[in-house]
Amino acid sequence: FPPFILSGFRFFIAGLILLLWRKTQRESIGTATDWKKNAITGILILTGGTGLVAWGEQYVTSTEAAIAIATGPFWFIALDRKNWKNYFSNKLITIGLAIGFAGLLLFLKGSIASAHSQASDGLRILSFVVLALSSVSWVLGSLYSKNNPAGNSTFMNIAQQLIVAGI
Repeated sequence: FPPFILSGFRFFIAGLILLLWRKTQRESIGTATDWKKNAITGILILTGGTGLVAWGEQYVTSTEAAIAIATGPFWFIALDRKNWKNYFSNKLITIGLAIGFAGLLLFLKGSIASAHSQASDGLRILSFVVLALSSVSWVLGSLYSKNNPAGNSTFMNIAQQLIVAGI
């Protein structure tokens, strides 16, 4: 199976198992609004975040994929504009981002020095773009979920997200 399809199967089956478990505990499957909120979160985090990584790792090394995905905290701060004042006034956050960025540069230096890829340059560049979009998608899903919580239990929310992302 192609990695993206296999991820979808895995998400769908895991979501069904969680849903059936919660139903045995007599939990409601939630409202249409809950499903909509969890669909948006699941598509952004699981399909966009995890699924795109599965596709991108076919053409870049795991180290390169990890570097691209490790940009998530930077995207989180950049996209969570309403909390900028808090983020940029907190010295620990600023120091943590600087240390994280330095670490990414060290990993990138080592990865470039040992890069031996079978993929064409165009496909590798596309993979890096997809991995960057994956990181942004994960952050957008996290922010959406934080600002638009569904009304179910955590496990039912996860089940709904997995089912929709799997489909």
